[in-house]
Formats: sequence, C-alpha cells, structure tokens
Amino acid sequence: MRSSVCSLLVGVARCDDLYLRHADTLRNTILHLALSFFSRYTCGMSNKAPQMLRDWLAEQERSASWLGRQVSVAPSTVKRWLDDGGTVPTRDKRRRLSEITGLPVANEDAWI
Repeated sequence: MRSSVCSLLVGVARCDDLYLRHADTLRNTILHLALSFFSRYTCGMSNKAPQMLRDWLAEQERSASWLGRQVSVAPSTVKRWLDDGGTVPTRDKRRRLSEITGLPVANEDAWI
C-alpha cells in the first residue's frame, strides 16, 4: 500500500513537472509574440502612424476616402496624413483615428 501511494505521488509530481515545462514554453511563446508585435508598432514609434494606417486600410480593404468620411475630413487630407513625413492630424483627429482603427496613433510621437 505504501509503495503504491509513493508511486502515485511520484507520478503526480512528474505530471506537474511536465505541465510546468509546457506552461513555461507557452508563456515564453506568448511573450515573444507580444514583444514582436509591440516592437513593430511602438519601439522607435517615430513616423510609424502613417504606415500602420496604410497597413490597416489594406487589411480592412478600406480606402482613404472611407477613412476621411469616418473622421470628417477630405480624402486629400487623409492622403497627406498617410504620406511619410506628411502632415500630422490634430489631437482630436488622432484620437478619432485611434478609436476607428484600434491602432496606437493618438500620440503625436507616432507621427513625427
């Protein structure tokens, strides 16, 4: 009886160890993916907003005209925003762009 209890406890310990190793691997994978995403869009954030918006529009199959209507500006204004080194939207327009797209474009640092 005693040896079977010991065997059972050793088996549980091995299962816990296996679970913990897989949990660490999963945790590390999630951290790596999150860091990759955030470093792509936040590290060296300078002038990343136009590229993020162009990527988002392409993924969503939306046009600059559509985005302009959502933000209440002319399509030519959006096109100037999308040009690297182009004009920077006002704070209110940056907030609206962020609300619409879910992208971190509200901060002026993302544009300059």
